[in-house]
This record gives sequence, structure tokens and C-alpha cells, in this order.
Amino acid sequence: MTLRLILLDRNAVDAVKRCVSGRYVDSSRRRQLEGLDKSRNLVTPILSVIEGQSGKREAEEAIRATLKKEAAAVGAFFKRARTDSDYFLTDERAGNFADVFGNNIEHSWERYISFVREVHPLLYQPISSRSKCTVEDQLFGLARKHGVQLSHPVFMVSLAVLHGHDGARKTLKPKAIYDSIEQEERATYNAVSDLLVISRMAMIRSVLRDDEKRFGYVRFFTFDKGLLSVINATTIVGETAHLDGGVSVNAAYNRKLFPGLDEAAYKSLLRRLGG
Repeated sequence: MTLRLILLDRNAVDAVKRCVSGRYVDSSRRRQLEGLDKSRNLVTPILSVIEGQSGKREAEEAIRATLKKEAAAVGAFFKRARTDSDYFLTDERAGNFADVFGNNIEHSWERYISFVREVHPLLYQPISSRSKCTVEDQLFGLARKHGVQLSHPVFMVSLAVLHGHDGARKTLKPKAIYDSIEQEERATYNAVSDLLVISRMAMIRSVLRDDEKRFGYVRFFTFDKGLLSVINATTIVGETAHLDGGVSVNAAYNRKLFPGLDEAAYKSLLRRLGG
């Protein structure tokens, strides 16, 4: 039987934990989660665990604790769907997972953090038509400065914010000034973590490629409509695995990510991106 792999976002896992503990959960969200409880689904909190609970990169001990807590909650909530709870709840396997993802080290992570930190003050408010070319040049310059691949979601979503995509703005959440360094670090971490969902899904799909007869479908489930609109407008066309974690992705981005561009301006942007 071909399985459908359902990757739960952190907000979905939080709702699952609230359901299991008897706390209030919006009835619409509960129904959506219950709709995933089907025998052909394999439901996993793996992406939520990688992101962590603290808004910063987590060490192995914290990841191990999060993994066991969230795997147990998912296993308790879903009655018909398969889960990876039994697999991860052993100390040895939880420890192996935490060792791999401890401190959330992924390919080019620091580059993305540095890039987003400089992008936030550029895009914190809508850019006037006469200034868009200048800001677009600055974004390309920052990508070169930090070594960010032009087809990577971190860069493309920044362009989408510039050109008026509301979901991209809600995902990047740019702000000019933060009240503290800790607040800035958390905001930057959360934005990069959300955008890396796309490359993390590519990594998982690359791992499953040799097992296509078992997994015919991979879905990211989230209540974040902004992030979902970005993901739905993105198609992974290729990926390269790295020994230091994660993948480099080649992705195609739908025209609807850039609502502020007319057809001629959109084609010009594609040429600049090398498309």
C-alpha cells in the first residue's frame, strides 16, 4: 500500500498536544487534524522537532526531550493513521535523531540568517514604485554578499515581499527595529526556519526517492496561511545533498508570487534570475 507522508508544522503539533491534554482547540483546527487520521497516512512531527520550541537553535538534550514529547502526543491523537511515535520513543533512536539535528546545523544556515537580518529593515514597509528597482538591486547585492543562491526560497520570498505578495510578507515578517537583540534573533530564526521548510521537504523527498513504491505523496500541513501560500507557489525541480546537513535546492516559483509585476517586468526579473 502506497502511503502519504504528512509533515506537521509546529502550530499543528501544538494543537495536537492541546487536544491530547484536554485544553481548548479551535473546532475548525481540530476537524482539520482529524481529517488527517486515515489509514494510508503516515503523520510525523519531524519538521516541528527540527525547528524546536525555543525560537533558537537547540542542543541535543532539548531536541531529545521535544522529540519524545511530540512523538507521544502525535501517537496518542491519531488512531487510524500511522505515526513514527514507536520508532522515536526509544532512547537510542531519539538520541540518534538529536545527534544529527543538534543545534539545527544545516547547509548555509548562517548565510541565510545574515541575509535575512539585513533584508528585514529594507522591506519592513511596502516600497514605492519609484524605489523598487533600487531595493531590488540591494537584494541582489545582499545575496551576492552572503552567498545566497538566487533560486533559494530565502531570496525569492524577499523578492516576493518587495513585489507585493501578502503571504510572503507574513512569512518573512520584516521589521525595521527590534526592542532587543534577543527579539531580533528570534524573529530572524523564525523567518529562516519557516522558509527552510521548503528545502527540508526537498531533503525528505530526496531520501524517499528510492522508496517511491511506499511513499507516493508528501504533504506539509500547517495552519499558517501565509507560509502555505508561499509553499503552494513553489516547485522543487532538483536538490543536492550536502555532508554538512540539508540540501541546496533548485526551485521554480509561480507567477502569482509577484502580483506587483506586469508581464514585461516579470519576464525581466526571470532573465535577471537566470531563468
